[in-house]
Amino acid sequence: MVDTPEHQLRITFARRLRTARRGAKLTQDELADKIDRSVDLISRLERATTGPSLDSIARLASVLSVPASYFFEEFGEGRSVSGSIDELIDTLISMPEVQIEKIKLIIQALRD
Repeated sequence: MVDTPEHQLRITFARRLRTARRGAKLTQDELADKIDRSVDLISRLERATTGPSLDSIARLASVLSVPASYFFEEFGEGRSVSGSIDELIDTLISMPEVQIEKIKLIIQALRD
C-alpha cells in the first residue's frame, strides 16, 4: 500500500481511537452501542481500513470525553492549535510538509 498522508491520518485516528476506547474500559461492542453504530465500523476504524464520518467523530469524542482534535494528534506531540491567528500562523509555518498535508485532508473532510 502506498503511504499517503490520508493513510497516515487513518492510522493516527485508529491508534488514538483504540487508546481512548481502552482508557474508557469499553469493548468495541459497547462503544458501538453507545454511538449507535455497528461493531464492524468500530473494528474497521481501529484497523484503519476506513475513515470516520464527521458525525462518527463527534459521537466518539462525546462518548469518550475527548475533543475531536484528539483523534488527529500524534502520540507524544502534545501540540494543540489554540489562541490567536498569529499563533496559528506561527504553528503552521513551523510544521513539516507532511503535517500540513494532514491538515489539508482534515479540512477537505470537513468540507465534504
